[in-house]
Amino acid sequence: MKEITIDERLRKLESDMAYIRGMVDNIHETIVLALKDHADERILSIKEASVFLGVLDEDTLYKMCRKGEVPFFKMGKLIKFKKTSLVKWKLEQPKDKIGSVDDHVQRYLLKNQLKG
Repeated sequence: MKEITIDERLRKLESDMAYIRGMVDNIHETIVLALKDHADERILSIKEASVFLGVLDEDTLYKMCRKGEVPFFKMGKLIKFKKTSLVKWKLEQPKDKIGSVDDHVQRYLLKNQLKG
């Protein structure tokens, strides 16, 4: 059986290390590209989404989520929205589907009627 010298072992180790370094660099590059693709992806809370969508109040948006009318996802118990999904959804909706300012005012007045 042939004995391997220390120099041969060192060369083999250096070669293996170079190979591993190349693999790590490829993985790093893949991760950087994946993160870059999602850098513009903003996650919105229910409050931020209602402001972004315009006239919707939070209660209406909760109801729309329950009915599956708006794209959302859950993080634990919290409802969250991808801004890009909301933009796409909003563009697909007829202008009067989301609700007019008059509808919003009417809902507010009904909800907050003065008792007396």
